[in-house]
Amino acid sequence: DKSDAGTSAHAHIRLVGRKGRQTRLVPLELMQKRRFERGKVETFSLQEPDIGDLDAVEIEHDGETEADSWFLEDVTVEMPTKGRAFYFPCHEWLSKEKGDGRTKRTLKVQDSNKSTFRPLIPYETTIYTGDVENAGCDCDVSLKLFGTTGSSSEHVISKDEGLFERGAINPFRFELDDVGKPIKLRVKIIPQHKKGR
Repeated sequence: DKSDAGTSAHAHIRLVGRKGRQTRLVPLELMQKRRFERGKVETFSLQEPDIGDLDAVEIEHDGETEADSWFLEDVTVEMPTKGRAFYFPCHEWLSKEKGDGRTKRTLKVQDSNKSTFRPLIPYETTIYTGDVENAGCDCDVSLKLFGTTGSSSEHVISKDEGLFERGAINPFRFELDDVGKPIKLRVKIIPQHKKGR
């Protein structure tokens, strides 16, 4: 949340396992946005070979100017199929003009902050808004999945510019609790006057 912490530079990440195995250098492609914004948390879904427990992540961007400077607070990598999470603190600039002038960092895992959580399953869904008068929505939208072994927690999609407008097609990637074979998906809007309650 530092001043000018955000960047529109292209960022990439590589996961490094404890046994020396690593993933490819994966682009972090923002959905519905053009830049990493100050004070915001961005979530990405990566489909890479299993490299076991993580030892480090390598993260970098291609920015050349001071305007491309990026202050990265931390990175959390979750492995939904294993119910594991790994925390990588940074608290540094990735910048050629600020800090130590580096735009690439290797972050080591903090074992004391490694946690266990309920396994999650990655999903991709597309929401189609009808092309009729007043079809759009200015509210956040909540999704809840029901399956053969239970139901997920609610996943809220915050209303941003371009989402849920008349005739819009909006793809999303997110992770929900494992509910077995999906049966139904409940979709509801969150009226503006109820937000924050």
